[in-house]
Amino acid sequence: MRIVIDMQPAQSDSRYRGMGRYTISFVKELIRQATGHEIILILNAKFRESIVDLKCEFKELQEKQIRIFDVPVGANMKAPLRAAGDIMREQFLSSLKPDLVLITGLFDQTRTYHNISIGMHGSPWKTAVIHYDLIPFKNPTEYLTNEEHHAYYQGCLSNLKKADIYLCISKYSKTELETSLSIPSEKVVDIGTATEPRRPLTKQEQTCAERIRKKLKISDYILYVPGGFDKRKNFERLIKAYGSLNFDLRSKYQLVIASKIPGVEIVTYYREIAKTIGLSSDRIIFTDYLTEMDLQFFYENASLFVFPSLHEGFGLPVLEAMNAGCPVIGSNCTSIPEVIGLEQALFDPYSVESIAQKMKQCLEDKVFSNSLVEHQKSQVQKFSWQKTVKRTLDWLSNPKIVSENQDITKPVGIPLNSSIHHQQILQAFFKSAQRSPTPTELAFISNSLAFNQGSGRSKQMLIDVSAIVIEDSKTGIQRVVRSLLAQFMESPPPGYAICPVYFDEKIYRYTSKFSHSSPDISKKSHEIQDNDPVDFWQDDIFVSLDLTMHLWSLFDAVHLRMRQRGVKLYFIIYDLLPLKQPSWFMEPGPEMFHTWIKKITEHSDGLICISEAVALELRDWIEENPLKRNDGMPSISSFHLGADIENSRPSMGVPSAAKQLLPLFKQNKTFLMVSTLEPRKGHAQTLRAFEKLWQEGHEVFLVLVGKKGWKVDELTLSIEEHPMLNQNLFWLQGVSDEYLTQIYQSATCLIAASEGEGFGLPLIESAHHKIPIIARDLPVFKEVAQSHAYYFTSRKSENLARAIKEWLKLYETNSHPKSDGMPWLNWKQSAEQLMTQIVLDRHQ
Repeated sequence: MRIVIDMQPAQSDSRYRGMGRYTISFVKELIRQATGHEIILILNAKFRESIVDLKCEFKELQEKQIRIFDVPVGANMKAPLRAAGDIMREQFLSSLKPDLVLITGLFDQTRTYHNISIGMHGSPWKTAVIHYDLIPFKNPTEYLTNEEHHAYYQGCLSNLKKADIYLCISKYSKTELETSLSIPSEKVVDIGTATEPRRPLTKQEQTCAERIRKKLKISDYILYVPGGFDKRKNFERLIKAYGSLNFDLRSKYQLVIASKIPGVEIVTYYREIAKTIGLSSDRIIFTDYLTEMDLQFFYENASLFVFPSLHEGFGLPVLEAMNAGCPVIGSNCTSIPEVIGLEQALFDPYSVESIAQKMKQCLEDKVFSNSLVEHQKSQVQKFSWQKTVKRTLDWLSNPKIVSENQDITKPVGIPLNSSIHHQQILQAFFKSAQRSPTPTELAFISNSLAFNQGSGRSKQMLIDVSAIVIEDSKTGIQRVVRSLLAQFMESPPPGYAICPVYFDEKIYRYTSKFSHSSPDISKKSHEIQDNDPVDFWQDDIFVSLDLTMHLWSLFDAVHLRMRQRGVKLYFIIYDLLPLKQPSWFMEPGPEMFHTWIKKITEHSDGLICISEAVALELRDWIEENPLKRNDGMPSISSFHLGADIENSRPSMGVPSAAKQLLPLFKQNKTFLMVSTLEPRKGHAQTLRAFEKLWQEGHEVFLVLVGKKGWKVDELTLSIEEHPMLNQNLFWLQGVSDEYLTQIYQSATCLIAASEGEGFGLPLIESAHHKIPIIARDLPVFKEVAQSHAYYFTSRKSENLARAIKEWLKLYETNSHPKSDGMPWLNWKQSAEQLMTQIVLDRHQ
């Protein structure tokens, strides 16, 4: 059976209350037990802040098992848009072809109004609802005075009556549903509820919670965890009951109320009540939101837990406190006696005196308090998620409830992109508003439609080429960008359209600058036009090929929104040199790089390094700089670059001087350096080494290919004024890829003297042309060249000169290390290797 579970109660503000916590725990156990069923979770893109957290909670699921749908912006405020959103959600469900849709919470009492409806157009699937309570229905003067909320709640009631199965969280909840709404008992089952198994807090968790306790100046305390600040939570009577305790008890025990505070006015109101009965402000503490572990600490260290609520569907905090070993007393009404299971632990919540007497008895009579704890040890055993989910699956396995013979391969409902579907959305809006949508409302609807229709078009692989769109500086990194992009566009992964994009300092836009050799990428809901804003859909992949650290402050929030909407983000990491050797770079480069690497590790799904040496450095850096994310660190992997410049969409053009230079290089012993001139590249050491060789009479050439970088003014001046310039020393700037290929073919040996690299692209390009290599013994050079290069260690020019002379002796006898057997990839293989890392990561 294919079960689609609506997770919206774990996304809205209800996630801080019992409904949201129930949803997460129940669904986790359902996934564990429902091994014979296919489980799919759906999330509402409107609650984008919760999406990454929930994907982390359910990281054992595959991507296809967590789907995101969108509804019009502002649907939590405007009923017409909400009505249109309900249609969109049901049609999205239709595209998933469920046997059963499980709604984990139909009513959103936090007034963020998630979009949930049932059977608006005769849905062919069965619908089960987890039912918590009918508190607003039974207390309309308290909860339904607002006209909009009243209409919303009545709509929810109407939907509730359309459900096929009712999974009630308590016996009381079951009885209330049957008697108040006349729901047939054969559709209703009490599945109960539970709390997560208690585990010992770590020392770090205890320290963190103790820090909160000290900050709030809490000593011994009575605890109340209301799960909200509704009037039914009975704060006023509790405060008055606490205030009526004798002075010694009030002096010894504070009253701590642990719950997310919706606004400061709430606290002000109840502090005023406390003040009128003579309580000082330090006697009642409001903690605001506590994490699950902090809350467990407060349960475990409370002297007494009191629960005076007037109406509950279950009362989860009661069970949590009992499970933590804290003595518990509570109201004698609705579901609470069912949870506590001991009459002596109950009081009349409408009586201040009754509440106070029971609190006093527990605090003064340790024998009685201990007896409560002993009873609770056996009582909590009656509740477990295993039992709750087993009851649920047993009920759902009844053929009368859900047909086991339903053909889930048969399409159901109306296609998301059909004109009928669009007409239904507009009709729903008109019926609710008695008018047509405004242009702004139509834009909201269109945006949501485009997102939900994503499953009907080719997924996008968005390749960020922002830097080379603005200016192709023809650096090594940008040669990599062009090469990989060309291969992706020639051989896109199955089911994906390759879409080059660039960031215009506000949004990402499509670019057609590189699409002339691309396969048809119009397999989307619309034709891509140059400079169109990029539409993001779940399951799209974003790959940042270029180094765009200068844009981080502008696109950081954009990347976060993309990930929240289900886009997978990958960044190519070329090296960590600005972190390891900041003196090699111009300010504010290192600081900017540090912020960029920090941000992308916090927001990305994967970081793919151009060598395993860089990947190792990155893992070490993350370990030393813990991330501020709760879903673990991004995947870190590596791939190698390609060597065949001719297949890299090369820049073209050969100057007229090449006709004289190339034969000259070929006829002499020509040593080649290929890189921008910058401090780490070893040009200064190499030039001084060759000066020694020339002084000794060695007839050798040194050819420098690369533009002037930074912090090399003295070096470049010495080159430009060098007496051997254009005799034995050559500096070629602005060299095209076509010309560089010919220079490689004319050279005798490559010198890779860099003191720090992420890969060493010239090494494999030399190997491609079977040119020998002299390289500094960097770990990354040894990873790339292995035993196929001649290595030197010293940073002294005389030692490098000696190494070159030793290599020349080996070269004369043909016994030098040869690059012929060095393993290298072409750009097609490099792109395939990179794609493999992305595909593997998406299926982990």
